[in-house]
Amino acid sequence: MLLKKQEIFPQISCTFMCAYYTLKGWKYSTGYLGILLMIALIFGLMDAFSKMPRNYKQIIWMLPTCIVAIYKMTLSGDTRLIAAIVAIFIGMNIKFEQIARWILKTKMPIFLIAFAVGGYVHLNYLSMNIGVILLLVMYITYPHSRLKAIGLGLVILVFGVLISKSGSMLICGGVGFILYVTLNTKMVQNVLTSKAMILLFPGILFINWLLAALYAAYGYLISDFNIVKLILPEKYSLGVLHVINTLNRFLSGRINLAAFSMGKFGFSLWGGNIDYTVDTGLPYFLVDSGMILLLQEWGIIISVIIMLLFVFLMRRLVKGKKYRLIISAIIIALWAFNEDTLMSVGTNCLFYVIGNEIKLLSKNRKIHKWKKIKI
Repeated sequence: MLLKKQEIFPQISCTFMCAYYTLKGWKYSTGYLGILLMIALIFGLMDAFSKMPRNYKQIIWMLPTCIVAIYKMTLSGDTRLIAAIVAIFIGMNIKFEQIARWILKTKMPIFLIAFAVGGYVHLNYLSMNIGVILLLVMYITYPHSRLKAIGLGLVILVFGVLISKSGSMLICGGVGFILYVTLNTKMVQNVLTSKAMILLFPGILFINWLLAALYAAYGYLISDFNIVKLILPEKYSLGVLHVINTLNRFLSGRINLAAFSMGKFGFSLWGGNIDYTVDTGLPYFLVDSGMILLLQEWGIIISVIIMLLFVFLMRRLVKGKKYRLIISAIIIALWAFNEDTLMSVGTNCLFYVIGNEIKLLSKNRKIHKWKKIKI
C-alpha cells in the first residue's frame, strides 16, 4: 500500500514512538534510546502544526491540557503526557485502524528481536509488550475473520502467560479474549454499550483507591483514612480485610504498597509525592498501580484532566457502539489497576482514539450546522 503524503509525518512519529516504548526495558537499551522518542515527538508536532489551519478549533480545545503538560514536564522531566498529547494530535488526522497497523508492524519484529537477543530486564516489560500485541492483533483481525482473531488471540495469550508468568496478563488479556469470543452475543453487546461503561476509568480509579484506603484504615490503622469507615463499618472490617488480603497476595502486594504510599506520602495538586529515597521500614517498596500513580505522581489536576478525557472517549465509543475499542479500553483500564500503563502511549493506544473522536465530533457538528443552514 502506497503511503499518502499527509501520512508521512504521522507514520514516522508512530513508528519511532512504538520503537522507543518496545525497546524500553530491553537488556541492551541505553540512554540513547531517548533519541527515538525525540524524533517521534518532533515529527508528531510537525504534523500537528502543518495541519493547524484545518484543526485549529480542536488544537485550541486541547491548549489548556498542552500548557498543563509542559508545566508538569518542567517539574518532573516526565515526557509521557507530552507524548500522549502528540498521539491525540496524530489521531485527529489519521484513522485509528491505520495507526493500529503501523504500531503492530513496528512492535512485532522489534519485540521478537529484543526477546531473542538478551530479553527484557523485568517480566513486566515482557507482559506489557505481549499485551499490546494481543490487543492490536484481535482488534485488527476480528472484522475480517472472527475465528482467525480468536485463534491468534488464544495463541498470543497462552504464550504471554507462560513466558511472562504475569497475573495481569492472565486476568486482563483473559478478560479481553473472553469478550472477543462472546462479542457476537446480544448480552455482551448490551453490557459493552451500557451507560455504566462511560465511567469505566473513573470507576477503576475509585475501586483502586477504595481498596487501598480500606487497607490503610483497617490494615495499617492510618487515621487519615477513617472516612472509609463510613462506607464500611468496623464490624465488617475483618471479613473485608481477609478478602482484600487474598486479592493483595494474588496481585503481588500491590494493594498494601498503594495503601502504605497513600498514607505516607499523600496527594497534591501537581503530584511528585512519592519519595523512594525515604526509609519506609518495609523490606520492599514500589508503587506499580497506574491509577494510584496517577493520583500521587501526576497529581489531582492532571488526574481530573485525564479522567475527563477518558469519560469523553468512553461516551463517544458507547454512543457509536464501537465494541472492539470498548474492549480495548476495558483491557487497558484493568491493566492500569495493577501496572503503570495508563499514561504511556506505548501501553495505552487510546490516546490516538481520543484524537479520532475529537475530530469526528467536530465534523458531525459542522454537518449538523450545515443542515440547519440549508433548512
